[in-house]
Amino acid sequence: MIVPFLKKNEKYSLYSTDLDHNLDGELSFLCEDKTNYSQMNLSEFDFINPFKEGFAIAIKNGKTCFIDQTGNILKTEEGYFKYYDFENGIAAVSRADGYRFINKSGREIIDRSFDGFYFRKKGYIEVFIENGDKDEVGLLDYTGFLLIEPRKGVDIFMNKNHIMVCRFDGYTEYFNYNGSEIDGKKIDIYGYIDTFYKNRAITTINKTNEYVIIDENFNVIKNLAIFNSKDIGETYWLFNDYSHSRIIKGLCAIRQNLKWGFVDFNGYCVLQPKYDFLSPFLDVKSWRYLSRGCAIAGILVKSEIKYGAINSDFEEITEFIYDEIQWFSENVASVRIKDKWGAINSEGKLVIPITYSLVHACNNGFIKVGLGDYESLIFMGVLGFFDKNGRKITKIIYKHLGEFENGFAIVKKGEKYGIINEKGIEVVKCCYDYLSGNSKDGYMVVLDKTKFYIDSNGREFREI
Repeated sequence: MIVPFLKKNEKYSLYSTDLDHNLDGELSFLCEDKTNYSQMNLSEFDFINPFKEGFAIAIKNGKTCFIDQTGNILKTEEGYFKYYDFENGIAAVSRADGYRFINKSGREIIDRSFDGFYFRKKGYIEVFIENGDKDEVGLLDYTGFLLIEPRKGVDIFMNKNHIMVCRFDGYTEYFNYNGSEIDGKKIDIYGYIDTFYKNRAITTINKTNEYVIIDENFNVIKNLAIFNSKDIGETYWLFNDYSHSRIIKGLCAIRQNLKWGFVDFNGYCVLQPKYDFLSPFLDVKSWRYLSRGCAIAGILVKSEIKYGAINSDFEEITEFIYDEIQWFSENVASVRIKDKWGAINSEGKLVIPITYSLVHACNNGFIKVGLGDYESLIFMGVLGFFDKNGRKITKIIYKHLGEFENGFAIVKKGEKYGIINEKGIEVVKCCYDYLSGNSKDGYMVVLDKTKFYIDSNGREFREI
């Protein structure tokens, strides 16, 4: 690991932890001030950020730049005044005319600037141009090819097969991943198309109100039912609003006689409509639809919805006793009765008792819980960790808990920050005024207004 190192002259250099062991296997830095000067890079900077993808944002003589892990400055065009970390080989930079994008050679991937950006998954960048009350939105790939020219009044969604440009007037345009638009005449006959699963989607034919299954080429491969709003008790009804979609992995929610069930993408009803509420089988950690897992169901009890859970065999694994159930994450879901929270697992077993003021979603095998009150929607209590099996990892004593990354999490006790491991042990005592970062790249800390770096063992990279 290459770590920024604070010297006595208040300049930063680079330190490699890869050479911390001598030939006898002993740690070579265990001298009085815990440093090995022979490993330090001679270049000096005003400040150095942690490295991301082999480059760090640094300041030298008051000027911001990128440096590699040998301390060499990446050669780029002049005029940039703000830099962002590399993501998948591309970094955003800004100058007077807006944001631009460079590769690891320092060259701009497109000779054009934008007013805003957002890195999407799979090698794409959503770009924005300010235009009155609504931004123009476009899509750029990491080679610099502009797949979707920025346009006003649209949202862009991406699935495996297509790029969907959803206009605010309700019309959706479809593009292939080479940027070519799919013939609109073939699509205009359909209503809203939510998503494709294994090259299939469920939609309606506008003229006939008929629900159909289509393939990725927008050809009808199966007829389902006729939607008749005057006779809803005899026909299926499907959501057609993106934000309330019931299309999930291999299943589509259906409504009949005001009750919810599931139809699969072959058009067969696999769960007869009987619930007053039904969620997808969803893993909130990665926002992925699951082919197996648990979904949330609800039934009306004395004019109030009570919630339970069903597994992927459509078996009820809990009683319908909960006032709220959050999405399942890593096979665990937070549950609420009145104003207290706990958690259940995918077998319906209570793994965290319903005694806490908050219980967060499971993340990397750990669940954050809290005791206390809210002020203006801000939690003012103390926090601790359970693992996904319901074992208490820490005492409920922390004002802040970061998520576990590579086995460590940042914590705050009182007004000081430290680091705990997955056993709940404070491997770095809560003694710093500020602490951020991760064990892979090192942690930046502030102590008495001095910024320097530490590792997950508490070793400080600074001259004393």
